[in-house]
Amino acid sequence: MLVANNGANFGYNTAWLFFGLGLVASIGAWFLIPETARRSPAELDELYEERVPCWKMRKYVTRVETEGEVRQVLQNSEN
Repeated sequence: MLVANNGANFGYNTAWLFFGLGLVASIGAWFLIPETARRSPAELDELYEERVPCWKMRKYVTRVETEGEVRQVLQNSEN
């Protein structure tokens, strides 16, 4: 019984197809997925409420951070 091959018949060139798609997806993820390391849930909520772009979240100073620094300075001045 003979089976017809109706596929794309890319062969090894399929690797280049997936490489290109993976590269585009990786570049898109770099700009669309925010860095959340060392951020508390309260800080992340504030960042999303303020609609800070993902690529600016790393350097953005939140109110939570500012209030924490003020409390720390006040505690150090009391001692």
